[in-house]
Amino acid sequence: MAWLWQRDIDNEKRTPGVIVKFRGKVGHRDFRTAGAEADLRSLGLGTGGVVLDFGCGTGVYTIAAARVVGPSGRVHAVDLHPTALEMIERRASSLGLHNVDTIYSDLETGVDDESVDAVLFYDVLRRAKRRRELLSEAYRVVKEDGLLLIRQTRMREDRIHDVVLKDGLFCYLGKHGKTMKYRKIEGTFHEI
Repeated sequence: MAWLWQRDIDNEKRTPGVIVKFRGKVGHRDFRTAGAEADLRSLGLGTGGVVLDFGCGTGVYTIAAARVVGPSGRVHAVDLHPTALEMIERRASSLGLHNVDTIYSDLETGVDDESVDAVLFYDVLRRAKRRRELLSEAYRVVKEDGLLLIRQTRMREDRIHDVVLKDGLFCYLGKHGKTMKYRKIEGTFHEI
């Protein structure tokens, strides 16, 4: 097992002091990716689906989602750290996963309206500065019967509900393991 350390540098060549650490053998499933695959399948994702992984980081759930949706599906990995996105591109390519797109952004994705089956917010809400706009973008891209899946550490569930349910864009479906499931409420979209 090898460690790859790479300094995170943005497009203006500034170094924010963040070091991205990736552990695992390229071409092998590590225990985190295998667990993430099982988690996504248990949440209802399957072959042919389209997933948007917001704040994808080093791509544990991006790679897992790409395997779950298969070659007929698509995964959009969104992050504001270009080095993390480059790592995902290299890892997906080395694993033969050609269904992963990377998007450099902290908000707008450029993904078509109502084209995504599930949006993943895994440890995203607590750090997000523009939560309402982020939720509005998720609402815009998710299909009518699509899901918003949230797993958040260091943020209480009642606070997550306050943030997500505030504008009436999503309704709460329940909790599955550590993941909170929300469904899009059709016909309530408004620009924030």
